Amino acid sequence: MVLKDERATFDIDAQYELPTIDRHKIIFGGGYRYSADDLTGTPLVNFTNIGDKTQLLSSFIQDKITLEPKTWFLTLGSKFEHNTYTGFEIEPDARLQWHPDEQDMVWTSVSRAVRTPSRVEEDLHIIQATGFVNSHLISIDTLPNSGLGSEKVTAYELGYRRQWTPDVSSDIATFYNEYHALSTYNSIPAFIGTDPTRIVLIPLYPTGNTWGETYGVETVVNWRALDSLNLSASHSLLAMALHNTTSTSAQIAETQSPKYQANLHAAWDISKNITYDTMLYYTSALSGFQVQSHTRLDMRLGWRIMDGLEFDLVGQDLLDSSHQEFTLPSTGPGVLASDINRAFYGKLTWRF
Repeated sequence: MVLKDERATFDIDAQYELPTIDRHKIIFGGGYRYSADDLTGTPLVNFTNIGDKTQLLSSFIQDKITLEPKTWFLTLGSKFEHNTYTGFEIEPDARLQWHPDEQDMVWTSVSRAVRTPSRVEEDLHIIQATGFVNSHLISIDTLPNSGLGSEKVTAYELGYRRQWTPDVSSDIATFYNEYHALSTYNSIPAFIGTDPTRIVLIPLYPTGNTWGETYGVETVVNWRALDSLNLSASHSLLAMALHNTTSTSAQIAETQSPKYQANLHAAWDISKNITYDTMLYYTSALSGFQVQSHTRLDMRLGWRIMDGLEFDLVGQDLLDSSHQEFTLPSTGPGVLASDINRAFYGKLTWRF
């Protein structure tokens, strides 16, 4: 066992849509989450605080404004959060839609979002590797940073959607994102003790001194081949330019996200109560994680036994017995890796 995590979580959410007021359609809501964990580590992987409690209080409001009926729409809104790690956060959003005719829609948006630090960044300590070099004991450790702030992004998007026929539609969206205070791992070697028993400690710890930009394009094509059969395909391209004046962590981070991703999806209603889905995914290589490109095939057969009662039989990663999605950059292929194994399972769902 590397780490055992026992967690209890309580969630409550509510939202309300007001009746349309003139040209305004307003939705607002809020939520609360409480989470308590009890962690059991090992000498190699452990948390400073084995038990922690976190709270998240959130609310949002959105107003869709009809500037010109059936043609121009402006949506304004914001999300407000208060979390255990960084306190109060504001995430505004604005979106403009133009419908020149019934087949076409052009839209653009600008928004701000944050990612608050995780329990891993705040509290986790990992001894990655130890060994002797020139009579010195070398220890490479991942250390926490309890003072880490939120990552921030300002996102700009421009998209176009067209309904080519009643059965065929396509979407294309371009994006440009500006990031600030990104969390990447830095290292400053430190010497402990005196010769010949001196320990060279190489700590890896998260800091928020990376910034940068990402940009790319996403496309989706959807075809309703039959009343009972829907086919779709999508592709995304991502380019990154990250910067850090104190280390090479930004350049390493650029190689830890896939440049290309694509998928094919088929959904078939075999009968009124039997459905079949198949999904084919492609992800390009992650050189920063020493992970090769991979293709994954998933299938699902669903049976609606009666109203409210459904059974699903699912197969995942059917092309290979397993594939790798992650390793630590400082290790070789297969070391400290996350392997996704082929899996089969059944799921019974009862809604009442």
